[in-house]
Amino acid sequence: MILSGVTIGRGSIVAANAVVTHSVPAYSIAAGVPARVVGKRFTPEEISAHENAIGYLRKTTARECCEQPTLRTHAEPIQERELLRKS
Repeated sequence: MILSGVTIGRGSIVAANAVVTHSVPAYSIAAGVPARVVGKRFTPEEISAHENAIGYLRKTTARECCEQPTLRTHAEPIQERELLRKS
């Protein structure tokens, strides 16, 4: 059961019969009544590599992966590379 006003982070897993009373960070595993974070699915480096591969633009570092990132359009990665080359 997920109570109203609770956010389940991207890539998170919630166990069967868990009662989620607080928001769950991205890429974490929550279980229990009330649900608690019992682990992380990936290391921070794996999270960064995964999000880069699927086209997400990080707002924070890999260790602070609780915020929702914005999805890149196909043109944005090219523009970012051009800006990096100019600097």
